[in-house]
Amino acid sequence: MHILLQAFLRKALDFPHGLSSRGLMRYSKPSFILSLSLVALLACQREKPDARLHRLSCEPGKSIQQRFTSRKSILEKKEKARPTVYLEESTYTLHCIKVLESALEMELEYDRQRFEKETPEGRVLTMRTDFDSKFQNTGQAPPEALGSAILAGMRVRFEISPRAEIIKILNIEELQKDAARKLRRLGPVVSREILDRELTEDQFRATVSQAFIVLPEKKAGTKDTWQVQRKRVHPLPVEEVFTYTVESITGDSFQLSVTGSVASDPRAAVESQGMKLYYDVSGQATGEVLLDQGRPRSGKWKLVTAGPMRIEGESLPRGKMETGLEITTELTLETL
Repeated sequence: MHILLQAFLRKALDFPHGLSSRGLMRYSKPSFILSLSLVALLACQREKPDARLHRLSCEPGKSIQQRFTSRKSILEKKEKARPTVYLEESTYTLHCIKVLESALEMELEYDRQRFEKETPEGRVLTMRTDFDSKFQNTGQAPPEALGSAILAGMRVRFEISPRAEIIKILNIEELQKDAARKLRRLGPVVSREILDRELTEDQFRATVSQAFIVLPEKKAGTKDTWQVQRKRVHPLPVEEVFTYTVESITGDSFQLSVTGSVASDPRAAVESQGMKLYYDVSGQATGEVLLDQGRPRSGKWKLVTAGPMRIEGESLPRGKMETGLEITTELTLETL
């Protein structure tokens, strides 16, 4: 409760010693109680002078280009083990199309994709796809880089709420046809499996949401916090809880600190190459991000998770095996 309201209540209820029942009735009149209720309501609704972080905004016709980089190190917990390191880099342009009555229409255009994998033996596999309107080809992409290769050149149009929650993908059928064309070389069975598992509207919505941070329900100022909880299903089912704190404000820019926790669902299986993989990993995340007009402009995050992974499949000795994993993910966002 607000400090001024607490002081007011203490004073109002501190009746003088020896107050008669008549005097007590005077303090108990409906008008006095109503006045007290109004003061309490006004005090609770009072906002901080700098409480301005609340809504996403953009100017139709304006665009910004950003680069999102993910570096993931996966270490198997055994003697003398070396990690496998994956580096994925996405350069995209975010276009503001138009302002709707209760949402914004935007487009995310994937300009360039880069994928690298460093094996425990030190061998480096690199895939880079640079796309313009005349050149689109994923024929040389290795299987592990297909996710990045498919996105390159795509233009994902979507509606987003003022709190930066993705409402719907507007051109999902067009995107799926484009992906099917790029996957044609893998054959119809494999192509359909990838389309059904990884290229649904929910997956595109989750991919686009990485370019945004869900904003608070009420206006936030310095040192205010809010929490965002969500579930992801790809590449493995996890539940995320992130807490954002406004550390400083300069004009329309807000510097946030980020803390969070991530935990996978150990009962959910991820199917790959005829085997089922079960992850029981959890961990903590920390980071910082700079918002401009409600959009992330730059940021750095680090997430460390650990736990056992169980694999089941007929080709394995006794049909199953288990190992421990430590996964370190470092994320970087920059505006170009």
